[in-house]
Amino acid sequence: MYIPEIPNNSITKEIKKLTALCEKKIAEYGENSSWFKPPMIENDIQKWETENNIKLPATYREWLLFSEESLIRNGLAHFYRLDDFKYNVIDVSPDLIVIGEIFGDGELICLSRSKNIFCIFDHGESEEQEDFRDILKEIIRILDEKSSLSPKMQDLLMQMVRDKE
Repeated sequence: MYIPEIPNNSITKEIKKLTALCEKKIAEYGENSSWFKPPMIENDIQKWETENNIKLPATYREWLLFSEESLIRNGLAHFYRLDDFKYNVIDVSPDLIVIGEIFGDGELICLSRSKNIFCIFDHGESEEQEDFRDILKEIIRILDEKSSLSPKMQDLLMQMVRDKE
């Protein structure tokens, strides 16, 4: 699994913990279960912001300067490239830009254009997240938990996930 150089910024601690957990889970979920693309360049982020008239929150910008796009544990989370953001998604407020997916069951990670905060959009319900760090912490919490499933049930569940792909 390729991991870009980890920057020294306000989310360094979360990036280190997340990437360490992804590496730890390779034996369980496979080499390609998590991946991180190379970082964006600051000028490209600024160009996107200008073209879209949106100022990205600082911690999300820091994430993009670590990885342009990433997948965590077979779809526990998928953060899109800026060019792959989804706008005007059916049943989602036009104020929200879909920047990724979380939990692999249809929940969307969104950025509010007007409030400049994040939210998790889950089948009509929206939960605000003030900071991208909070989203990373939730992913870390889930990755770090011991499964309450038996090994047999965990294998069955993972086989179902693999078959879905």
